[in-house]
Amino acid sequence: MAVLILIIGFNPHSYLEGIAGENPITPNDESRYTVAAYYFPSYHPDPRREAMYGEGWTEWELVKKARPRFENHDQPRIPERGYEDESDPKVMARKIDAAADHGIDAFIFDWYWYNGPFL
Repeated sequence: MAVLILIIGFNPHSYLEGIAGENPITPNDESRYTVAAYYFPSYHPDPRREAMYGEGWTEWELVKKARPRFENHDQPRIPERGYEDESDPKVMARKIDAAADHGIDAFIFDWYWYNGPFL
């Protein structure tokens, strides 16, 4: 399962005005926050990882092997849509649509550049 960390700007003054009804915030309001989600796209086969861990290995293998570490620790967590291959454009389109439907405006992708130069 991809881990999403929400990054939200917060202005207490605008929030308090909104809940007090003095200045209700609407989706078209220019003061609307931009909500971004950090996205780690490594749930697909990759030749570099397969060379290290074996054919067909993806980050899903780590998710599948998770075990509870304390009472009520619900592991392994099985994704609602199953173990999807994120290299499939249809899979990513569903993820983008679901995020947009739930107020996510943008993704911040964790991206590896293997071809240098290395900083």
